[in-house]
Amino acid sequence: MSKIIRLFFVLSTTAIFFLGACSKIVYTHDVPNLHQVNDAFYRSGQVTTLAGWKYLHDQLCVTDDFKLDFETHTGFGAEGSG
Repeated sequence: MSKIIRLFFVLSTTAIFFLGACSKIVYTHDVPNLHQVNDAFYRSGQVTTLAGWKYLHDQLCVTDDFKLDFETHTGFGAEGSG
């Protein structure tokens, strides 16, 4: 196999792998990637809208949020966060 064909094969396989690994963000009431872990816990992406925070609080009775990265918490729910 020539070097050009091998290079094309490697680049094509790499591109297919990385494109297939991308997932679409699904929003539920302005909350990205919301999933119920068990009866007491939900997980999601960063909530950035007041409507998202209101849905979590008013409909799902969420009272605390935990941000699991090292950046400053700047969402609408920053005041009084758990």
